[in-house]
Amino acid sequence: KNKVFDHKTVLRFILEPGNISILCKSDDALHALVKGSKAQIEKQKWDKAKLPLTDKDNEAYTTSQSKRNTIRFMDLNYISNHKNSYLSGYLLSHHKRRISIDSLQFFYTALTKKVKRSNFGYDILSYLYPLTNDLKFRDKNPIFGLDFNSQLKKIKSIYDISIPNTSGNKINLSIFKGQYLIIDFWASWCGPCIENIPYIKKLKERYNEDSLQLISYSVDTDGNKWKAAIKKHNFSGLQISDLNTFSGLLPVYCKLAVGVPTYMLFDKNGILINTDLPQPGESALNTILDKLFDKQ
Repeated sequence: KNKVFDHKTVLRFILEPGNISILCKSDDALHALVKGSKAQIEKQKWDKAKLPLTDKDNEAYTTSQSKRNTIRFMDLNYISNHKNSYLSGYLLSHHKRRISIDSLQFFYTALTKKVKRSNFGYDILSYLYPLTNDLKFRDKNPIFGLDFNSQLKKIKSIYDISIPNTSGNKINLSIFKGQYLIIDFWASWCGPCIENIPYIKKLKERYNEDSLQLISYSVDTDGNKWKAAIKKHNFSGLQISDLNTFSGLLPVYCKLAVGVPTYMLFDKNGILINTDLPQPGESALNTILDKLFDKQ
């Protein structure tokens, strides 16, 4: 029932090949006994070392910002000194959104191949790849394939991208040349995305489509669920998706690593000028767009 993943009733353990046994009470994961996972034993020792900095009843959570910063510094230092440890991969994955992209790339690069090939390594790289501007790093770590890398390098603006619509026909975004463009990144499983649909409709009514176009890109992987959601919620307008979740050319080019709904604004030349617009129901979005058109 709790909403804090690091709550004392939640057990986090590192799974690795071999026989692992877990003994714990359902309401006291803090004192769980995990055997058979060397990485988990390493984690438990490290958690114990950080115990003075955490809440008394929860060795993984603290409300103090200064203590959280100290824990992050300790974890990053641990990673630097244990490059061949799955725990290092776990820790870096845990902190990936809390450190700069350059720092994340530095720590990831230093990890051994064994750790990079783990689930932790994949999680870090899938988050890092869209956000880095280092082309050499992308070439060395082609997480989505060499062909994907090649296609991504050729993109100079959003007009170089073509995405299938609900009928499977590829839509070249160059048809929007000369117009401002808002892309709504959403998904059928995303509650807030669905709640925003009525506001998106009002937004379309407010602005002339000759000046501003709104299109929706789904990060779904199931085409049937995507189309069913469009029909169920009477979601009008151009709907596109390659059903590759956050790994498609468009979200990677737009540096959308995680999180929907997200709204991005492109200028008349197809250049991304705002990666994090306010939500459609917020007056702040109208203020941004009104100023944009007042200048024309």
